[in-house]
Amino acid sequence: VERGGERLMRTVDMILNVSRLQAGEFVLRPAEVDLPGLVRRIVSDHQSQAQKKKIVLSSVDECGNAGIVADEYCITQAVSNLLNNAIKFTMHGQVEARVFRDREGRPCISCRDTGIGIAKDYLPLLFSRYSQEQSGYSRPFEGLGLGMALVKEYLALNNATIEVESEKGVGTTFTITFYDGA
Repeated sequence: VERGGERLMRTVDMILNVSRLQAGEFVLRPAEVDLPGLVRRIVSDHQSQAQKKKIVLSSVDECGNAGIVADEYCITQAVSNLLNNAIKFTMHGQVEARVFRDREGRPCISCRDTGIGIAKDYLPLLFSRYSQEQSGYSRPFEGLGLGMALVKEYLALNNATIEVESEKGVGTTFTITFYDGA
């Protein structure tokens, strides 16, 4: 009952946020955000979910001080959604959230898992609303197909991009790159 209630609340929240974004009524509240601290908190929030599946969930800080100006709610929702999916689609192994700087010195967050991976032909549809790699009533995973679309929109609102690398049966890595200003 508790798990079903939490899933229902996440679904309602996603639908409301999609509606606000479509209507242009989503209000950004930019502020200084400590990325390593934020990622550590989000990983901590997901530890029990990972432990139930016997998955190792870790965070790695390769930046030290990586502050950005962004809407903390958007960044939290984006990273939380990536971790939720990584844990959901990983049957064994690990999930790692890493904060680092790219070659140009921009702050980045990667979320890497040893999960089921994503088919190459599905990758172009991954960030579309209501899109799922497997459809129908017999599909093994729950969800509406809104999460990844919201991730991309939350990040775009905060002058960030997301890229994905995946191999079926090996795992997936999402990388968020933050550019100056929100």
